[in-house]
Amino acid sequence: MKKEVIFIISIFILNLGSITAQTHSTETVTKLDVYYFHSTYRCVTCRALEAETKETLNIFFQSELHKGIIRLHILNIDDDANTEIVKKYKVWGSSLLLVKPESQEEINLTNLGFTYAHNNPEKFRLILKNQIDQMI
Repeated sequence: MKKEVIFIISIFILNLGSITAQTHSTETVTKLDVYYFHSTYRCVTCRALEAETKETLNIFFQSELHKGIIRLHILNIDDDANTEIVKKYKVWGSSLLLVKPESQEEINLTNLGFTYAHNNPEKFRLILKNQIDQMI
């Protein structure tokens, strides 16, 4: 009888610990992946696109970056380690993509980035911020 009571109490304690762990989970789900692809040799505009993307994320989405809600990936398309992801997104040069991991919805902001990142960075930041706000 004493062994049965100890066994029942042990199971109760194990289940209670499991329930507590589940209710206190702080695992964050990524809602948006921001991919900036570039080649090894980059022009001024390509560098501006990367810099302004980082700046926009740091100004407007620092908390989301820190929590993992948004993830920034900067990938060199010439690096063999990135071959699979380059093929997946069919990029061949500098590209800026916003991708929702859950649905694989993809927004390509490359053209807007090349148009504004170097010559009108404020406008680029506003466009990027608004698009990210819509996606998260």
